[in-house]
Amino acid sequence: MTRIGIFGGSFDPPHRAHLEIAIRATEQIPLDTLYFVPSYRSPLKQMPAVAPAHHRMAMIQLLAGLRSEWQVLSYEIDQGRAVPTIETVDDLKRHHPQASCYLIMGGDQAGQFTTWHEWRRLAELVHIVCFTRAGAPPVVPFTADLTIIPYYAQLASTMVRGQIGRGESTGDSLAPVVRDYIEEHRLYQ
Repeated sequence: MTRIGIFGGSFDPPHRAHLEIAIRATEQIPLDTLYFVPSYRSPLKQMPAVAPAHHRMAMIQLLAGLRSEWQVLSYEIDQGRAVPTIETVDDLKRHHPQASCYLIMGGDQAGQFTTWHEWRRLAELVHIVCFTRAGAPPVVPFTADLTIIPYYAQLASTMVRGQIGRGESTGDSLAPVVRDYIEEHRLYQ
């Protein structure tokens, strides 16, 4: 059976932690295809993304180009609105009815999972892969098919945007292709 990973987020910008999570998910599950799914606007966040959707899409496409198993699903961006994850999963299932789907998330998202639209049905449709931050086990307020993968990176897009905005070096926080894109388009300054 084909194994498909679904890795959603604002990717504003996509950084090394996103890259490392994608690598580990692809190799440890293992996945045949991992779809990066950039959101137009997260249903759970009050603030919109900082970079426009077309720039976030371009950056995640550059990151996805690093591995043959990785693709970008533009479904949520194409809708031009906040899209609940269940809708994205339903769309993927229509195109890949026999595939086994793995929803990749962080421990903070797992802790909020019961606030997601149709979360019970979503938990029935996907295997949940939770990357814990700083090694802390996630608080998971639901019963589902859950795989926990410890992950110790302390990196967030807000930190990277702050570094860029202050004119500081991002060091190895960004893949070179993403850093070059940000510099070329003068994002987050």
